[in-house]
Amino acid sequence: MTVEFVLDVPVQFIICSVASAAFTIFFNPPYKHLISAGLTGGFAWAIYMVLAYYGMDAGFASFFSTVALTALSRMFAYHRKAPITIFLIPGIIPLVPGIAIYKTGYYMFMSESSKAISYAASTFSIAIAIALGMALTLSLPQVLFSFKRKKNL
Repeated sequence: MTVEFVLDVPVQFIICSVASAAFTIFFNPPYKHLISAGLTGGFAWAIYMVLAYYGMDAGFASFFSTVALTALSRMFAYHRKAPITIFLIPGIIPLVPGIAIYKTGYYMFMSESSKAISYAASTFSIAIAIALGMALTLSLPQVLFSFKRKKNL
C-alpha cells in the first residue's frame, strides 16, 4: 500500500460523505440524519477504493461495497428509527458508474461501437452488482442489524 493511497482514502471519504449528506437534502429528512446519511456514502466509497486497489474487478468491488452500505443503512435506520431510504439512496450515489454511462452514450454518438459496447458492459455489470448487493442484504432478517441484548431475568 503506497503512502499516496493511504493519504487519499481519508480525503475521498470526507468528500464522499459531504456529497452524500448534500444529496440527502433532496429527501427533506430531519437534519439529525444528515451526518449518518453522509457517513454511509463515505464508507461505501472507502470500501470500494480499498477493494479496487487490491485488484478486485469493479463489479465485484461494487457488490461488496453495496452489501456493506446496505447493512450500515439498515443499522442506522433501526437505531435512529428512520426510513432506510434516508441512508441507502445517498450512500449509493458515490458508487453509481456515472462516467461509464456518459462514455457509453458518447461513443455511441461518435459511432465507435466497440468502445461503446465495452463501456455499456462495464456499466451494466456494476448496475447489476449494486442491485444484487442491495437485494441480498435487504432480504436478510432485521434481527441481524438490531444488536439488541437479552436482559437477564
